[in-house]
Amino acid sequence: MPRLTGRAHALRLAPYAPPIGEHVVVIGAPEGLTYTITDGIVSGFRSIRSGNWLQISAPISSGSSGGPVLNLRGEVVGASVAFLTEGQNLNFAVPTSDIRALLNSPIGHIPFPAAEKEDGTVARAEPNSEPGNASSRGPDASTQNEDLPRNVQREQQFEFRLQTCAAFSGVRVECQLAVRNRDRNPRASQTLYLLEASFSTAEGALTPIYMQLGDQHAENVAGLIDDARILSGSEQQLLLIFTDLPSIATRGDLLVRSKVGLDGESAVLEFSDILIRR
Repeated sequence: MPRLTGRAHALRLAPYAPPIGEHVVVIGAPEGLTYTITDGIVSGFRSIRSGNWLQISAPISSGSSGGPVLNLRGEVVGASVAFLTEGQNLNFAVPTSDIRALLNSPIGHIPFPAAEKEDGTVARAEPNSEPGNASSRGPDASTQNEDLPRNVQREQQFEFRLQTCAAFSGVRVECQLAVRNRDRNPRASQTLYLLEASFSTAEGALTPIYMQLGDQHAENVAGLIDDARILSGSEQQLLLIFTDLPSIATRGDLLVRSKVGLDGESAVLEFSDILIRR
């Protein structure tokens, strides 16, 4: 990018994530071609290597990384970072939630995908917070989540990793988690029971309508998924759906109550202050 010769005015960060289909404009300097402007739409929200990315159709090329992705109101909705060479118009940007967290974080605390851990999870931090500050109530809650990222919680030998939390049709929230059996001993495989789940925002609690773990599902989330067996060392996808989402809600708290084995003690895993992507 060229050097600024006059006084620069900061671009305003958009207050919320852009809806899919919204028109966007990207400014960059691909191959040294300064002030290059391309346009497109928001194609979706993706989870790649435990990071959350904004997918856009606006073309970007080498040299565009770090350029602003703007909506038609001139607000920044992301910063371009990558594109896939195998397809057409498959481009990605870091969302403003990560940019805002970075700007508000203490010096030395990196709050987005640069802080990737060995297990592939990402050490995310909200403003003025540190990874691992999400609470968990259950067996050994004081030690089982020590030094974990905010989006990871553990219940005995199982690890719950929150991948996405997005609004659909304007009224429902879908939370996607990965549940991994950390035990590598094939003889130690156990059944994980999901007892209930809840999601609440500042405007009130949402109504749970569906949950699915692997091939097992329940439409009564206050009920029980009673045969979700996860093999040692393997991972299953957990989908939780809630409805009655207030139109102004942007964040919420997710709680999942589970137990290991028929005689296990139930534990509540809590993911606090989750950004709801729209």
